[in-house]
Amino acid sequence: MARVTAQQFITEVDAVLELLQEELAGRKAGVPGEGSVSELQAIIKEFKGLRREARWPLLRQNTRRRLVSSYLVDDTWDLQAELAKRVMHITQLYCHLR
Repeated sequence: MARVTAQQFITEVDAVLELLQEELAGRKAGVPGEGSVSELQAIIKEFKGLRREARWPLLRQNTRRRLVSSYLVDDTWDLQAELAKRVMHITQLYCHLR
């Protein structure tokens, strides 16, 4: 995977955050789907933090670490679900920020 700029990363994160917020609203309304309320809230919180980090290159954490969101999705979600693919894509992009 090619390196991505901070702006490219932020654009991708924003798109997935919107989907996660919609999914969270659905889950709170009792609509079944991928992820529990607590899982979705944890992923949203983590992605908002990654978005902030992307703006400050010197503050970025070690990109070799595995993100909480990738553990949650990998362990409990259907990996073929579109939202799962989008979340995992963000975790991969994070490792390729320049």
